[in-house]
Amino acid sequence: MEFLDFNIVKANELVNSRNNLSVLQHRIILVALSQITPDQEKFEWVSIPVKDLFNTSIGQKQYRLVKKAVKDMTRLAIDITGSDGYWRSVPFLEAEGKDSKGCIRVRFVENARDLLLQLERNYTKFILRYTWTFTSSYSFRIYEFCKQYQLIGKRTMEVFELKDRLGLIVYEELGIGRNKTKRILKEMYQGRFSNFEKNVLEMARDEINRESDIFITYEKHKKGRAIDRITFYIRSNEEAISSEEKVPVASLPTANEAVSEVLSLDEQEKEAFALDYMAAKEGIKNESAYKQRLMNSADFESQFQQHRQQKRKTRREEAQRNQRKQEQEYQQQMELNYEQYSKSVRVPYLENYTSDDFEGFKAYLRNHPNRLLVKNQLLRVESGELEKSDWFSFGTYLIKLKGKPEDIKYLDFKVWMRDQVEPKPATPKFTGF
Repeated sequence: MEFLDFNIVKANELVNSRNNLSVLQHRIILVALSQITPDQEKFEWVSIPVKDLFNTSIGQKQYRLVKKAVKDMTRLAIDITGSDGYWRSVPFLEAEGKDSKGCIRVRFVENARDLLLQLERNYTKFILRYTWTFTSSYSFRIYEFCKQYQLIGKRTMEVFELKDRLGLIVYEELGIGRNKTKRILKEMYQGRFSNFEKNVLEMARDEINRESDIFITYEKHKKGRAIDRITFYIRSNEEAISSEEKVPVASLPTANEAVSEVLSLDEQEKEAFALDYMAAKEGIKNESAYKQRLMNSADFESQFQQHRQQKRKTRREEAQRNQRKQEQEYQQQMELNYEQYSKSVRVPYLENYTSDDFEGFKAYLRNHPNRLLVKNQLLRVESGELEKSDWFSFGTYLIKLKGKPEDIKYLDFKVWMRDQVEPKPATPKFTGF
């Protein structure tokens, strides 16, 4: 399944949306997302073999599960809350399939265009492989919440907000149009927090730490006697491994019906290693009996553990490379965003400057402590033949001279970066630069 190594790019609005997809539905959507290219102008049909959606052999039961999953998804609406405070439900997917072909075809609907195509900022990126073996739908969602904030290192969410985004709050819609409101009908895990912690938080944490490229822990915060906030602490999994912090290796949680027949990953890996071992041998008459004796022998166990350690080392090195690449891409994207912001924030000042402002800018350049540095710029300014860089410098001068406090503050890239945790409203673009 080559798509496992594909990148998934999701708008942060979509990451933070409210949904209660099943494990199987998460997989279908992620495979479809992996086929989207940055320059794609419209959505195309994506064909997915049913066998690729399961980690074991498939039969009629699996075909029925997939058929039900995609039918439910065609009626699915993702709840998105915009920067204006309004929420909207976005129909997301259309699907078709043919049992005899053993595949389904899905396509995103045009209403989802702004969430999926030509994303330039405020998105979360990860590799599909790191979520593919999750057996809890909560693991998918909490992984994305934490992956979005990985470079920040932590994320705090109110318990109610977390439940809401996980689809654990059931609402009734009242009114119509922009007057539409929601009323809570049911809140799951409303009683003892320990039930929510055991069935959601701990299950997702253990699975994310065991299977993905990030390692998370969490801290509970109380308001009065009740726990009302959770802080997730996030780092790359190779950092946890290198610091010898052991990833929990508990038995797999009870799988939902979509993956009920999946063997534990350890058993699958050990059996595959045994089959490779046997393939190099000749004269095996009873392969079943030989495999059983082999898998119970101490020598084979030792070789298997060495194989796992080497595989873990390779995975750690790959994760380190991917981490460095993602950090570089993130830094480049943020620098590009800041460049665009820096230009646009100067627009009001450059469009409304006075002759006194311009004379003051000339005086500033004449009295600059490094005359050689600004010599050519001063010549251009004095002649009235300003280039783009000169207008940019003039805008900086005007902001420092009479700018708003928030504009002065964001002249510093590091300060601007610190406030980019949540998406900011779009700033106007200045075509003069």
